[in-house]
Amino acid sequence: MRTIIGVVGDVRVRGLEQPSEPQIYLPSTQMADSSLSYYPPKQLAVRAAGNVAGLLPAIRGIIRTVDPDQPVSNVRLMSEIVEDQTAPRVVQILLLAVLSIVALLIAGVGIHGLLTFTVARRSQELGVRRALGEQAGSIVQRVVREGMILALIGVGIGLLLGYLSGRAMGALLAGIQPADPTTISTAAALCFATAILGCVRPAVRASRIDPMVALRGE
Repeated sequence: MRTIIGVVGDVRVRGLEQPSEPQIYLPSTQMADSSLSYYPPKQLAVRAAGNVAGLLPAIRGIIRTVDPDQPVSNVRLMSEIVEDQTAPRVVQILLLAVLSIVALLIAGVGIHGLLTFTVARRSQELGVRRALGEQAGSIVQRVVREGMILALIGVGIGLLLGYLSGRAMGALLAGIQPADPTTISTAAALCFATAILGCVRPAVRASRIDPMVALRGE
């Protein structure tokens, strides 16, 4: 029979990406030498501030007073341990970030090309509107509005797919939720900014259509 004397917080003994099964801590003085066939390396965590390296001799001295034969090795900071655990994922995240930037640029170029083609196809219509008195600013707003409608549809679909992908790639998002509001709002803002930049040139081109040239084209 064992007596529970305390409960500790969750410890990720299997790493940051895998859930850990229930664990118990047993005092070594109460364990017979033949009770376990394998003794894992003992780990000691020390919370400190300031000159952490200067504490190492004192820690070794304290351990030596308890067990002179106990070796102390592989002393590392928690930041170093976390860095080693996350190094492969950091590389993958950087690669995904580069691919995301490339995709964002391609999307902006695509919107620009689509609207430029649309403006060219509707040059007669826009020329008639200018001849009937529609102001250049109104035409710019019209073209930008059409581009933003396309961007809104694309961002909505992209956020849904991004959320589903985030749930599927949970291992890459340690400590971040797929529905993180800051991440979602930042991604949406970048997409809309790219869409606006892609709409500006076609919109300005549409506002400068000469009504007489457009009507002669009819």
